[in-house]
Amino acid sequence: MKKMSIMALVVILVLSFTGCSNKEMKLYSAFEKAQEITSMESDTDITFTFNTTGFSQEEQNSMQMVQQMLKDSKISLHQKMLQNEEKTIAKAKVDADITFGGMMMNTQVWVDTDLSGKTPKLVEVIKLPPMVMAAAPEFQNKEYIVYNFNEMMDMNQNKEVDFNKLMNVSKELQPKLTKFLRDYAGQFNPRLEMVEYKGNKSVDGKNVSVYELRLDDRSFKKLVRYAANNFLENEDALKFIKEYMTTVVDMTEAIDTEKETAKEEMDKGFDEFKNNIPQMKENINVFMDAFEDVEVLGENGIVIEYMINEDGYIVNEKGTIDLNIDLAKLEKAFKKVNTNKTNSVPAKNGVFKIGLNFNSKIYNINKEIEIEKPALTIENTLYFSDMMKSAIVQTEQVETVDEGVLEQ
Repeated sequence: MKKMSIMALVVILVLSFTGCSNKEMKLYSAFEKAQEITSMESDTDITFTFNTTGFSQEEQNSMQMVQQMLKDSKISLHQKMLQNEEKTIAKAKVDADITFGGMMMNTQVWVDTDLSGKTPKLVEVIKLPPMVMAAAPEFQNKEYIVYNFNEMMDMNQNKEVDFNKLMNVSKELQPKLTKFLRDYAGQFNPRLEMVEYKGNKSVDGKNVSVYELRLDDRSFKKLVRYAANNFLENEDALKFIKEYMTTVVDMTEAIDTEKETAKEEMDKGFDEFKNNIPQMKENINVFMDAFEDVEVLGENGIVIEYMINEDGYIVNEKGTIDLNIDLAKLEKAFKKVNTNKTNSVPAKNGVFKIGLNFNSKIYNINKEIEIEKPALTIENTLYFSDMMKSAIVQTEQVETVDEGVLEQ
């Protein structure tokens, strides 16, 4: 189980660090080293900004309500995680405090996974806010909801997929995925200077190296264009996708002849996909050309600061994502892409300016950490599998009644 990521975009960004300068390589190495972590804690704060311009007075009044709700909104997360070196057994706990529209909610989640045995285990325990638990009759007097992956799979009577095999295959594919990403990153070079070394400083009495990643609207689009084209051109990437698809077919509980037929159809479809790559690349570039003058990022763009300790681990990451959504320019760009389509929807004017700010501190890396699960009882716990069984029974009863009415 990996540390919770602040932003999914970092996956794309990390791939662009190799093939560039030495400072970008050092930051990439820190991301790779994070995969070695067997235990850690983190504190994360996320806040938002929201502004609009160019809307009608009536629309602007509605926008101001949204702006007021987001003004003091905040998400605070405290996470604990521990796992074995093989990454087959893991536990995690997340405490979340959410403030939105002047209301504060608290929730907790515990995750327990074990892929080391023949039967994989995945259990999630969720403590929802009291106001949520009180909203539905079946939740009342309950504190926890339990999602047991194995119980849910046992309810699946028409088992077309061996989910034990699915979990084990996932475990086997992980090192292959890691190797693929490392090799892929080695050839990935968009020729962008995105990372700047900001020097060293002392944080809590410990020396850290500071790196800043910065993307403006122009460089962000260049990165996206290059990444999309490069992936389609990369033979190793296509081979990995095909291997993954073949593995998925092997997991099905179909007889061998059906599997062979499915593989033949998959091979045929994959060949068609490869033949269509030139057209797909052309479509990507037409799309990117149409959006060349449409600002996706605002003035501040994407700015992320990373602090790396002397052991090579990232111990702090904080930054800002500044989004700019101009409805009129977006509509104009989509019309360029869809030249053969008519649009009867009236043109929209107005600009959304959305900001996301985050700050995440990572500590107690590879230290002793304890994660205690709550005491679950019949009185305080609701099992998701029981909810599903109840829903199935109610559906069957309704169908029986409907059939009786039709017969009359």
